[in-house]
Amino acid sequence: MHASEWRRTTSIVGSGLLLVLLIPLQVRAAEASNVRLVGYSDLQGRETLQVTVKGNYAYVGHHKGAEMNPLTGKVEPNGTSIIDISNPARPKIVVHIPGYKDAESRAVCVAENVNGKDYLLRNQESPEFTGFEVWEITDRAKPRRAARFSRRTRAGGTADSRICPERPPAGRGST
Repeated sequence: MHASEWRRTTSIVGSGLLLVLLIPLQVRAAEASNVRLVGYSDLQGRETLQVTVKGNYAYVGHHKGAEMNPLTGKVEPNGTSIIDISNPARPKIVVHIPGYKDAESRAVCVAENVNGKDYLLRNQESPEFTGFEVWEITDRAKPRRAARFSRRTRAGGTADSRICPERPPAGRGST
């Protein structure tokens, strides 16, 4: 595969199952060894960097851009997708959590059963906000932003760290 094709190809290994997500689907049998395609998702056309697998879910961090989300019927800035992979042959996007406009949202981590709740931590790197967001994802279909952390530079170059457990701006997930 050429370098540009490698960037569009992400492999997930979890629970002893191999799931290959391709954007677009470009598999060359002569280049595959000991790998079998078992499922496919177009990820709503969103370019992807990091995939984290925990249990029956894959958490996907996207590069900047914007795509139509058929679940909401709206064009949304790329952010983070949660995919149900309980049936590897038919991965299903449960929700896409939009990012900020022109934001990189590449990194994603998940912590399960923290005081009975599940959380997703993701980065956001945009002109509007640079930092991390924590989303409560116990109900995967209805993520709720719990907090955000940023490090801003004040006039004169001094740093200002903030923890902001506030509601997301309109259109950025449930409250």
